[in-house]
Amino acid sequence: MDEEEGIEEDLLETGDPEAAKNYSAEKPADLVQLAERAANASIPVEWRSYVTMRSNGDVTERATQWYLHISLPGGGKDRKTFSISRSRAGDWASSNFESLVLLKNFAAALDRSTNVIEAMVQPRYALKSTLQMLHRKARHDDAPDELKSASLAEDALAITSTSNGIVASAEISPASAGLGATEGTRLGYSLKVRLNSALSYDASVKLLEEFSAALFFEMDLLYDLPLSLSESRRQRIRSDARERPSETLKAPTVPRNFYSVEAASLYAYGRSASGMPLLQYLAFYQVLEFYFPTYARSETVRRFQRRLRDPAFDPNNGNQVATLVTFLNAEARALQYEEEQLKATVDSCIDSNDLRSFLEQSDDRREFLTKKNALKGVGHLVLDEKSNAGSLTSQVASRVYQIRCRIVHAKEDGGPKRGELLLPNSAEAKMLQHDISHVRWIAQRALIQAAIRSNW
Repeated sequence: MDEEEGIEEDLLETGDPEAAKNYSAEKPADLVQLAERAANASIPVEWRSYVTMRSNGDVTERATQWYLHISLPGGGKDRKTFSISRSRAGDWASSNFESLVLLKNFAAALDRSTNVIEAMVQPRYALKSTLQMLHRKARHDDAPDELKSASLAEDALAITSTSNGIVASAEISPASAGLGATEGTRLGYSLKVRLNSALSYDASVKLLEEFSAALFFEMDLLYDLPLSLSESRRQRIRSDARERPSETLKAPTVPRNFYSVEAASLYAYGRSASGMPLLQYLAFYQVLEFYFPTYARSETVRRFQRRLRDPAFDPNNGNQVATLVTFLNAEARALQYEEEQLKATVDSCIDSNDLRSFLEQSDDRREFLTKKNALKGVGHLVLDEKSNAGSLTSQVASRVYQIRCRIVHAKEDGGPKRGELLLPNSAEAKMLQHDISHVRWIAQRALIQAAIRSNW
């Protein structure tokens, strides 16, 4: 019976000149040529190999798979490393990778040799259909001249410039070999913006964001086509990643509880919004918002009853009655504010020990939620019970509300507290997975707390 075993070897430095010479002789010629091109462009390279030992009776065969690691600049001191196998060597060989600078967290790059910014665009199939439709219309005799000149091919659309600004021209067409190599696929279309002069990294990112936002908005107006820049495959983080299932899974039974259909629908919507972290967060927040009237009012009633049960309270004492009325007026004013309603809801639905247990179930979750300045303008949690940071439930409610405000207050002034906006494709939006898991858990507790027994 055949047996196969694989190990990875780091062959960047063997320490043995003769061994290094032998290793070099084994390296595939196409990868060696890429390494030489990278070295000539002062691009760092490393060699890695994966050695497979295959045993067939008394005969053992050794096979080595080589990988070339190259690092491309991504702005400032940031660099992105790519592992190139022989199967991908052709894509890289046909690209202009020596001149590429990767742009932010987009599937985008600036080619410094041609002053062209290129960025992958989605959705691919809807865009393809629109390009084909425009090409068919452009072939008609009565088609406008500008459409005929713009749609010369069924898979490309030229975007002409009518001014002498920084943008010389632009087009939407199949992705180039260079961008295809860095993203691992040439399937799809890209926006290519040709510049009249060179731009810095920050200026290139700014132009890409502003130009694409304007172009895509106007294309949506013209063709009912919702386009957006694609996120880099290197940066993708599953904000909706499923947690490890419990080892004590129970078989499903007929539900004993009845849950609000409206709140359960909002929860289900949040669970279905895969790949859209801001939408997910807001859906789970809306579950909590649904229960604001219930829990905010019940908290006021509970505090009112506590004062009435105080043996020292005398209903015939005018001063004490006046104090009670003042208390009720203050409670009513406080609950006019959304943050106070959220705090009342969280307090009513969550046990602090359960909350602490949830936070400590995952080291990554605890580390992120307790890290200072992990998200701008959002307070971190302090788990030390001896601190003066306030109750854990109060801290949680404040953090949930602060994130909600950064998503919702889409105003030029940043909303009431002038918080910086959380944008869909921003790096911070990709970091929300732990906060989404957190607010989802709170939404679950709210649904359970408000459930009533069913008669099914």
